[in-house]
Amino acid sequence: MKPQKQSKISMLNALKGLANQEDGYVIFLVVLLLPIFISMMGLVLDLGWKTHNEMRLDTATQSIGSTLMRAVDREASLAAKKIILQDQKVRDEAEQMLRINFPDAVITEI
Repeated sequence: MKPQKQSKISMLNALKGLANQEDGYVIFLVVLLLPIFISMMGLVLDLGWKTHNEMRLDTATQSIGSTLMRAVDREASLAAKKIILQDQKVRDEAEQMLRINFPDAVITEI
């Protein structure tokens, strides 16, 4: 019975020795993984900003299409067999869409 007890005690001592040797691994892992973690955070932020800008661009494109459709002079376009836009209506509709979707935007030229 004694040999079994001694082997259990020596095994426990060996495990305790392994536990004591792991001091400093946490700092090592933090130093090793911190640049990877910071890089991943930067990637997530960049992708979020890209998605935000794509959504704004999509909104602007849809607004322009809606504006142009409302500014078509239907009767003149049918008679001339080409699309004729009403200039003042295009400007008014574009300004209205910009005020709704992009309050800080300014129309410079149409």
